[in-house]
Amino acid sequence: MFWAYLAPVWIFGAASHFFYQWSGGARLLGLLFPHNESVWEHGKLGFWPLCLALLLRGAVLEAGWPAVCRAMAAAVLFCLFHVIGLFYTYTGAFGTWSVLPADIGIFLWSSAHGLGLGWRLLGEQTSQAQGALSAAALALATFFCCIFPSDRPDFRFLSIIVPKSPGGAAAVNARYADRRRPAGPNTGGRFADSAHIAVRKPGP
Repeated sequence: MFWAYLAPVWIFGAASHFFYQWSGGARLLGLLFPHNESVWEHGKLGFWPLCLALLLRGAVLEAGWPAVCRAMAAAVLFCLFHVIGLFYTYTGAFGTWSVLPADIGIFLWSSAHGLGLGWRLLGEQTSQAQGALSAAALALATFFCCIFPSDRPDFRFLSIIVPKSPGGAAAVNARYADRRRPAGPNTGGRFADSAHIAVRKPGP
């Protein structure tokens, strides 16, 4: 039964990586789903799939709203923190930027364990106070994932609509593509722009 919910979470999450591109750049989809290659944007991959899966599971179990809110908040926060945290852990430990199989594995692991956590919480007694706190945490997570702008390159997830983020999503994607290129003789590290700011040495 668990796999009947997990498989759609993985499929929907993976497909959502392309929703913004497939829509031709619809801003609403850019808010809800990843629209560039930043680490923060990839935290959205499990956000809505987990919410929908646990909402459906809660309806099947006839769970009360406090339990459903608690389960969704726990699953979403677990997945979000681990997608971001594990990425920076392995890139920092190995001195590299991004390894696609590792990134995919992190998403699959984080979403599976997030769903498992929410799945268990649905079966526990949850007070209305706990439900209200969980709903507030979920609303806060939604705010930071989809609405609140940040000026950090990795977290510039509103670059498509915030004027102070020049270049929009295309510029962020280009910056992340540059980081995967081996550094040439005029760059200052293993990967160009690997520390968010390109450090270039003067040419000969």
